Amino acid sequence: MTLLQAAIIFATSLMDHTNGGLQYDKQTVAEVVTSITEVTQDPQEVEILIRIARWESGGFRKSVASCKVKGDNGQAHGLFQVHPRSKQEALEACGTYKEQATLALARVRESVAMCGKQGKKRSDLLTGYTVGHCVNGDRSAGLRWGDGSAIKKIIEKDNERLAATDSSN
Repeated sequence: MTLLQAAIIFATSLMDHTNGGLQYDKQTVAEVVTSITEVTQDPQEVEILIRIARWESGGFRKSVASCKVKGDNGQAHGLFQVHPRSKQEALEACGTYKEQATLALARVRESVAMCGKQGKKRSDLLTGYTVGHCVNGDRSAGLRWGDGSAIKKIIEKDNERLAATDSSN
């Protein structure tokens, strides 16, 4: 199983378990996840970006992805609700899913580095992204944080299934 396949399974499962039974656009989820795996092959970063897109966009909503709907009084753009720092970033934050994921990944990495220097751990590393500065115990960061283990587990289970199938033949 590829990282992309596992990531799509993870994202779909996340939506199924957190969307209160409401319908969502599975094609958009697949397109967003595909773009995420094009910008990083790190399972942890993939999981974090999927979680961010899920929670920040209200469930991979196209109206948010296209910037028809913006958050934080018009300051937060795109699926990942990035606050652009320039006109170019505003275009990227409302651009293709790959552009949006690339910008969000840069902000995630920036947050992890900044908060790591302050001794933060786990989800507190993401508070630079979610709050704008490093703090302890932010619930939003906790919902958006992932260590990559969920995606790795999906891949491992599939590998075990394939190994069992091969040994029975």
